[in-house]
Amino acid sequence: MPHSSPEKPLFTNHEQERYQRHLQLPNFGPVGQNRCRESHIVIVGMGGLGCPVALYLTAAGVGTLTLVDADDVSLSNLQRQILFTEDDIGMKKVEAAAQRLRKHNHLVSINTVSERLSPSNAKHILSSADLVIDCTDNFFARYLINDVCHDMSKPWIYSSVLGQQGQAVLFQPKHSCFRCLFPKLSNAPDCNQAGVLGVMPGMMGTMQASLALEHLCAIQETKHNELIQVSSWPFGLTKIQLKKSPECALCNDTASKEQLSADYQLPASSLDQAHILSAEALDGVHTSSNTVLVDLRSQQDFEANNLGGINIPLGRLSNNFRPKQNYTYVFYCQTGKRSAWAVAQLMSAEPSLETQCNIYSLQG
Repeated sequence: MPHSSPEKPLFTNHEQERYQRHLQLPNFGPVGQNRCRESHIVIVGMGGLGCPVALYLTAAGVGTLTLVDADDVSLSNLQRQILFTEDDIGMKKVEAAAQRLRKHNHLVSINTVSERLSPSNAKHILSSADLVIDCTDNFFARYLINDVCHDMSKPWIYSSVLGQQGQAVLFQPKHSCFRCLFPKLSNAPDCNQAGVLGVMPGMMGTMQASLALEHLCAIQETKHNELIQVSSWPFGLTKIQLKKSPECALCNDTASKEQLSADYQLPASSLDQAHILSAEALDGVHTSSNTVLVDLRSQQDFEANNLGGINIPLGRLSNNFRPKQNYTYVFYCQTGKRSAWAVAQLMSAEPSLETQCNIYSLQG
């Protein structure tokens, strides 16, 4: 929580008119609005979730927002990332978002960090926040946010969306954590791989903003560590109270920082060099009619630019890869890391695969 507020905080005439509807609420009022004005919230990820979160918190009058994202705005973002327009394509997301938000409410201080959250910068970026809001799309970032917030006794709000469903939790210090809910890395596809109904990030992002305001500004005690699950088509909502897991490595202090940090990035593969194909060697292999290139990136990335072959997003690989006898399969992605990991996982799950076909990861 931000530091304590006076009983009758003073507002300018402009603030009184702007926030009039908040000031009228009996469980929010001037005290809640002043708490809002004194708060600093860090939003990690400026995608489908981050856009509505940032917009509503700016409108609400949060004192300081820090936006964290390394990506540029692309055309495919515009289906669900409501802060951006076609004129923003190619701009850094945090800069485009900051421009829009400052025009909406000049009273809010907007900071931008055009970097990915990483073990080297996370503590510095999150340390001054009263609340952290996770608007990322991967488990690696969520584990990092969870562990850093746990170490600093800092509350944070998680949410995710997939297809026509979403979920959110406000995690409070000294209670259950994200690792209690997800003890192991999930191989569930993200929205790039499985798609997402455009309004779902809006619904869940608005819910995150509401949880943030309730936690920081409401006068009465707020609920926390409660998993809220939402579905649309048809609409449904359920709540599950989370409890600490007796097997949680973080809460029970049974794992070292080095062991926990393995979850902050894609696991290194143990792929033998014999199964890594250089770009130069690809030309010789690709001439065969029995060679199939497999792009592990999202469908949008594949359609925008590819090396040929077929597209099986990484999250769908285990259920959709059907190798043919004596064929050669070359997997590729943006950097070569996901493809190397995927090939290693396939060969580990099916040791006989190597006798059925030739399988390679294209070097990044």
